[in-house]
Amino acid sequence: MAAVIPTNGLGLASGLAITDGDLTFASGHGISFAADAHGGGMASELLDDYEEGSYTPTVVTSVSTASASIAVGNYAKVGRMCYASGYIVCSNATSFDGVATRSLRVGLPFTSVNTTNLYQGGWTFGYSAQFNHDSGYYGLVGYTPQNEALIRLHQQGGSGTYNLREGDLNADDFSLMFGGWYEIA
Repeated sequence: MAAVIPTNGLGLASGLAITDGDLTFASGHGISFAADAHGGGMASELLDDYEEGSYTPTVVTSVSTASASIAVGNYAKVGRMCYASGYIVCSNATSFDGVATRSLRVGLPFTSVNTTNLYQGGWTFGYSAQFNHDSGYYGLVGYTPQNEALIRLHQQGGSGTYNLREGDLNADDFSLMFGGWYEIA
């Protein structure tokens, strides 16, 4: 039998213990942190979303998607922040159209927030194989532009960063492990 809560709410002075079951909020409601101090640019003090799941990451250019023999990804979304990770093995990259200058991108589960000039970094690449780096470049970095559901891959080196392109693939077989946080719409 469900308890009836008065329309003016219920005050608990010594906490709440739920011995079985879930605490469920109506859509648009959540846990309020309004009693805490906040920063000057604060837009919300309500934690109103949590989700975790899996998705299928992709490696794409502006016009085509690589065929993947393995493509696994997981995510956890807390409020407007999403942590995504994935592993992709493309065993037949000939599905690309052969234009060496097209930049490589990795698909994400959600579209990023649409804030002008907000380019989100924070992506870590734990493993990559079969990429040719240009002279002076030695590693991978990535960023997520505003209003997109992808990571744009770049080569990192002493001269800064440069797009990782379709022509930088060493063979039809390449692989990539990644993880990181980004703000979603």
